[in-house]
Amino acid sequence: MPIYMMINAEMDGPDALRNSMRELCALLFTEEGAIVGEFTVALEPLEERESDAGTMQEFWAQHQESWTLICSDAVGAEAGMARFTEFYVKAVQSWGEISFVADPASWDFTWLLTYLTLTRTPVPFASQYCHCLATMRHMYQHIMKLTDSEALTERRRMQRHMPITHRARDSAQAQVYEFAALRAALARCTQASGDASTLARIEQALAKQEQALTKQEQALAKVAAQMAQVEWMQWFNKTIRS
Repeated sequence: MPIYMMINAEMDGPDALRNSMRELCALLFTEEGAIVGEFTVALEPLEERESDAGTMQEFWAQHQESWTLICSDAVGAEAGMARFTEFYVKAVQSWGEISFVADPASWDFTWLLTYLTLTRTPVPFASQYCHCLATMRHMYQHIMKLTDSEALTERRRMQRHMPITHRARDSAQAQVYEFAALRAALARCTQASGDASTLARIEQALAKQEQALTKQEQALAKVAAQMAQVEWMQWFNKTIRS
């Protein structure tokens, strides 16, 4: 039985090399959208990093309750990544191979990879491939010839009208529902067309786009590693001088 892991993160800015990830959620779920395991952790900001003024004023100021909850029980980045790794390893022991999903893969999953690198946490998975929910969504809109308004309505329906709280756990659950619904919808498109190769072509197109995203993520991870080395040297020089 295929098991997926939806990754969702909340940040205090848009730059994985200058801002901080403040909350991380990972939901284990089946192909049908049944959640079988979950992990959530709130994270303290990284040292010598600042939150983005625009993000704080234009976004989190409008969602102060969620922001307060995120900040109320935070742990250090190293401890948070260690907990995630433990959760992932146990999930593999229980379920076998795990496939990552994120919305989009180039955002949430990249933040996870960056944090694993910055905290020098051994990456517990060999493959850094991640299904991109945003790519699937755009593909479905193109196939069904939906307007942007119609696509948004369909998206909320697939998400079962989950409340938008901007907490990682709630967002991840909505994305789990949408991922399962999109896979089923694409399968129905194949059946309706009577063309057995349609789904294969769709999956090939998705795979091609996701491979491009994976290359981007790997490049960002290398940059993150370089940034981590620079930050360590700055700390070392500062310590020696003091």
